[in-house]
Amino acid sequence: MYFINNSHEKNFNHLTQMVFRASNDVEYQVLSYVLALPEVYNRCIEDPLLHESPYAWIYDYKDVSYTEKDGDELIEVFDIEYKTDKKGVPVYSDAYSVLPTSYKIILDVGINLFNNREQDFTVMDGLGT
Repeated sequence: MYFINNSHEKNFNHLTQMVFRASNDVEYQVLSYVLALPEVYNRCIEDPLLHESPYAWIYDYKDVSYTEKDGDELIEVFDIEYKTDKKGVPVYSDAYSVLPTSYKIILDVGINLFNNREQDFTVMDGLGT
């Protein structure tokens, strides 16, 4: 695996060992690799829900997780609500908005490889950057 510098590799190792299930899930490995880029890592690592939803931080969201009872057990249910504009499109977070366009495109690639996000993504936009 190629890393752009030592920080990128260190960040990747941190994300895959401490936060994500990347030891046996290639989709998490791909997203961890992208999130480990120093410019991105510094913006996402403080997100409290990073371990549950590794790309939620790019949107303005509210944690609406709750606990429900299943028989005698309490189960934590993870849930978030995205702030949306008038058209119902999720609003980007400040952390994402200030990223250079090239990093936004790299994130789009990583997220689409991670879960094929419904948002439009054009490979040609990335190649041009």
